[in-house]
Amino acid sequence: MATLLILEPIFESDFLDCSYGFRPGRNAPQALAEIRGHLMAGYQAVYDADLKGYFDSIPHEKLLACVRHRVTGRSVLALIRMWLEAPGGGACGRRRGRAVEPE
Repeated sequence: MATLLILEPIFESDFLDCSYGFRPGRNAPQALAEIRGHLMAGYQAVYDADLKGYFDSIPHEKLLACVRHRVTGRSVLALIRMWLEAPGGGACGRRRGRAVEPE
């Protein structure tokens, strides 16, 4: 949870307003409501992208280099590296992309 409190404010601002997946204060019913609103406004297409398998193939060193541009805390960076190097890439039995939180 502590890592989430550090990282979320840094990266949350990068997301577009139309993005709902794994975002704080956003959920599937809100996404569906926005889609309904667009359909009622005359839009006829909905686009969804799921990067299945992306976290299984992302180059860890490149990812960490990008994170280091925004995160300076050595202990946080070391923790992220440990998660990436853990068996299963740090998934800990969770779906990829899900925020790390106690169950």
